[in-house]
Amino acid sequence: MEAAHAALHALATSPSVMLSVHDALHIVLSVSHRLEPVSVPLHQALGATLAEDLTAPDPLPPYPASIKDGYAVVASDGPGEYVVVGEARAGDDAANLVVKSGTVSYITTGGELLTYEPRLFSEFFHLLLYSAVLKVSSFRNLQPSFVHISLSLPRPFLCGPVPSGADAVVMIENTSPVDDDFEETGIRKVDILEGVAKGQDIRPVGSDIAEGDVVLIAGDKMGPAEIGLLATMGFSTVKVYRRPKVAVLSTGDELVDPVEGAKLGRGQIRDSNRAMLLAALVQHGCEVVDLGISHDEESELEQKIDGALKSDADMLITSGGVSMGDKDYVKPHLERRGRVYFGKVLMKPGKPVTFATIDVPAQQSRSKRQMLAFGLPGNPVSSLVCFYLFALPAIRQLSGWSDPRLRRVLSRTTRPMRLDRERPEFHRVTIHWEIDDGSGHPGFIAESTGHQVSSRLLSMRSANALLELPLSDGVLPAGTQVPTLIIGDLSNMPLTGPDNPHNRHQHHHQQGHVNQAKSQISRRHQIETHDSGKTDKAGGDIPSVKVAILTVSDTVASGGGPDRRYTSES
Repeated sequence: MEAAHAALHALATSPSVMLSVHDALHIVLSVSHRLEPVSVPLHQALGATLAEDLTAPDPLPPYPASIKDGYAVVASDGPGEYVVVGEARAGDDAANLVVKSGTVSYITTGGELLTYEPRLFSEFFHLLLYSAVLKVSSFRNLQPSFVHISLSLPRPFLCGPVPSGADAVVMIENTSPVDDDFEETGIRKVDILEGVAKGQDIRPVGSDIAEGDVVLIAGDKMGPAEIGLLATMGFSTVKVYRRPKVAVLSTGDELVDPVEGAKLGRGQIRDSNRAMLLAALVQHGCEVVDLGISHDEESELEQKIDGALKSDADMLITSGGVSMGDKDYVKPHLERRGRVYFGKVLMKPGKPVTFATIDVPAQQSRSKRQMLAFGLPGNPVSSLVCFYLFALPAIRQLSGWSDPRLRRVLSRTTRPMRLDRERPEFHRVTIHWEIDDGSGHPGFIAESTGHQVSSRLLSMRSANALLELPLSDGVLPAGTQVPTLIIGDLSNMPLTGPDNPHNRHQHHHQQGHVNQAKSQISRRHQIETHDSGKTDKAGGDIPSVKVAILTVSDTVASGGGPDRRYTSES
């Protein structure tokens, strides 16, 4: 294996050789290693990767639990009139309450809120909250006000303790109170109208999770449902893989920081790459270090890279300075300070992307280690495409992902695309799902973001995917199904279809392309791959929305049950 890596390294660093994207990514992932696990408070674990298997310390529910409001009964008694000997309410363990044959107990739900499926609560809450935020944000002149959302969960999600002696629950709808002589005798009675089977509407101890069950495994991604599940099990901290710290540096004499109202001098451009890459890193859960701009001077570049080492960064990302110009110092500097694994990749855009490692001296770190270094091209589109193809999988690897590669789907083109005879191309597109993708079957449709020149950042503006166009001559016909790498969140992909009134025009316009593509499918090519400060479409400010979350429960307040605010806050 070492010999193979050495041969690949020799090939990769040869001035005349370009690696394939596949080989370059293989090198990156073989050099990137998971960071050490750390223990964090539960509410700080969102988005992290679990570093250990977790087992249930006790059963869930921990007692026989009622699913419905009603009366705890002895099932063999059947219908009839019975004396109510007490009440088992939420937050009361009902330890001294005993139901014997001929008696019943009133019982309420709420003792163990949502013990067995926190994911459903999480999804329900986020759907409701997201809808409310959208509704609030739709008002252009939003005045300070309160929006009160009260969550009254469906009964099957709730449960209360069943008194000793009872072996079934009759729901309240199948009972009728009998109060004829209550004032004289002080004895409350109820008429049970329907019989129930033993165990009716009772969840046995451990029926959801048995003591010792593995509830989460190392490598699981920590989302709101997983955090809620661990809160249910009594965990307050969790061991996850440490999030990477990434230092970002832009290089070039022509670069200036963007300043509102400031005009550019001759030969100057605003530094967009650094802001873009910092935002991408934050989006993917990284701690970031902003190294600013380095002019095209070797001494200044060296000082900036020293700053990355002193910050204890796990990764350095630079943009610019990796081509063949006499002022492109990044690649030579990385060669002097570490090991360059490759300096050119057969791809469009992004050919001069560079990957290296730098040894971190022991006195600047807890122990000797390596800092990964990516030298990205200076053109904004090339820089961001290379970030997604190489740096992001490395970040995922450091973060503990079991499979850090970008996810791939098939999508169908809606118009002809000219191929490049010299390099495979990663064409920026927006994909969305259609009931008919042009083939008579459901699938993803890929809409090009327009002119693909590497300096045109507008081609990345709405892109959520990259078409993997092969190195070839000629034109790829409309209707071709092409491997597509996902780089954005598909939850906000365009909604199309005749039932969506906001998109009818767009749907009919696009359907013409789909129909055109459908007629060309028979001769298609077979492809093989070798928050605040935002504005809406009308230009108005979108107001920020603050959400206060309060748990109302005697059980939680007394310490008798888990507080799942973390599930919602995350």
